[in-house]
Amino acid sequence: IRWDMPEMSEWVASLSELISRLEERVETLLNACDSIDGCLGELASVEYKREELERVVENVQKTVDELSLAGYADLASWVKVVENKMADVLTVRLEEALRAWIDTLAAADERDSNENNKDIK
Repeated sequence: IRWDMPEMSEWVASLSELISRLEERVETLLNACDSIDGCLGELASVEYKREELERVVENVQKTVDELSLAGYADLASWVKVVENKMADVLTVRLEEALRAWIDTLAAADERDSNENNKDIK
């Protein structure tokens, strides 16, 4: 079998087209992964404002919607992975916020206690 055989030309053209489509779809997926990674990084540091958090989540949803419209298979399992990563990021942020809140309350409580002790003396 030779590539330049007349019988092979249609098959080669078809294979070339399939490879081009595969490359395009892989490029789309890589861009989507980069977009999601950027959103996760932003989610880790964005201000605690509803609008800011909502904007990041909407960007994630937009990326997922684009992949869904493009007909990517097994998208649900990938979305579950993204949801878990988002939950991990938000869990870390919540833990940090709670620690800061507890430290602030403990410091205020200690100040109040010190002031009360001065008043008693």
